[in-house]
Amino acid sequence: MSGSRVFGVWALPIGMVLGSFCECVVLIFALLKRGIHIVPRWNSDTPAVRVVRAQYIPLLVGSVLSSGVFIVDQTMAARLKPGSVAALGFGNRIVNVVVGLTAVSLSAAVIPYFSEMVARRQWSECRHTLSTYARLIAFVTIPICLGIALFSHPIVRLLFQRGLFTAVDTAVVARVQTMYAFQIPFYAVGLLYIRLLTALNRNDLVMASALINLTLDVIFNIVCIKFFGLPGIALSTSLFYAGSLFFAVVVCGRALRKASAALPYPSGSDRACV
Repeated sequence: MSGSRVFGVWALPIGMVLGSFCECVVLIFALLKRGIHIVPRWNSDTPAVRVVRAQYIPLLVGSVLSSGVFIVDQTMAARLKPGSVAALGFGNRIVNVVVGLTAVSLSAAVIPYFSEMVARRQWSECRHTLSTYARLIAFVTIPICLGIALFSHPIVRLLFQRGLFTAVDTAVVARVQTMYAFQIPFYAVGLLYIRLLTALNRNDLVMASALINLTLDVIFNIVCIKFFGLPGIALSTSLFYAGSLFFAVVVCGRALRKASAALPYPSGSDRACV
């Protein structure tokens, strides 16, 4: 007998918790194998620790603000006709998978190189890497975005249309998914610039970007819902990610120019490890 028949809807959160637990166990064994302690310890308050703490606070606030976008979208969707919240969630699932496989993984892989180049003050190499990976991400994600948008209806029908998920639901979710798909290139390239800002110890700008995103999300939701209904919420997400990319490009360029004009760090100084 399947888990869904035994636990009903509770099978979903139970499976998520068990999956997260298994992932945590694997990470713990990987850390222990490399001699890294997993029990938190506080040895001393060094200058490097204070810098890291100062960078962590705006990054934490930025993460909270970014999470607020999801809450805002769900709240506004709940004010529409029944089933809107579920349709919004279904419409974003494929896009989330694509973003995770492309933008998140690639940007996470490149941040050690950004950090090393920033530590060595290799600004021309930093700009070259940023430009190269931005073009690469755009080259990969734009065709994916167009493919999802053009074939949204058959994708949703193939993956979800069964049982209580009817053809009417497929039509609604497909429109939502199409609007969500347009965010992929903007989000992916923008995340690369955000990673560089983190390497530059400019998480204050990351926090500012998250605040702008949340503000734009509210404004665009109000406007787009009037013209497009539920898919307008998804379109709003794509629009504010486009604005977020523009902001990241501008502030990242300024941060790079400011960092390259600053005096070099003394040899052996306690600079934050990024």
